[in-house]
Amino acid sequence: MDDNSFSASESQPNGFDMLAAAIRYDSADIRAYGSVLVKTITDLFPGSMLEVESNQSFKDKLKGLPGVVKSVKIRFDDSILSLDIENSGPRPYVIKEVGKVVISKKEVPMAEWMDNLRSALDIAAKRNAENADALRRLIDGNP
Repeated sequence: MDDNSFSASESQPNGFDMLAAAIRYDSADIRAYGSVLVKTITDLFPGSMLEVESNQSFKDKLKGLPGVVKSVKIRFDDSILSLDIENSGPRPYVIKEVGKVVISKKEVPMAEWMDNLRSALDIAAKRNAENADALRRLIDGNP
């Protein structure tokens, strides 16, 4: 056997093993980041904008625990941003709804979902600031 032949008993990691290990490591990171994101969302947004779906076991019910979050939806005027939590990590969706009827539900990359969230929050903040300004002028007698 020459020196360049492959031996199955060699213990050096090949490219495939290293790639598989990197994918496992990244998957664990994605799940962890997804959990942190869901916790942050549920802590920051008002209940009127949120819909949280959980899997609550019998043991959770007995202990008064909320259970494991399965899905979080953030409602804006013309869209819903949804994160479905799965073993592989969060699955982000952009949902368009008209009169409580879902027109479309599209899975998007996380970066696009975050861009949609930033944009929707910016629009909501501007609208709230304009409304607050209008109410201040009305109260001050300067409509």
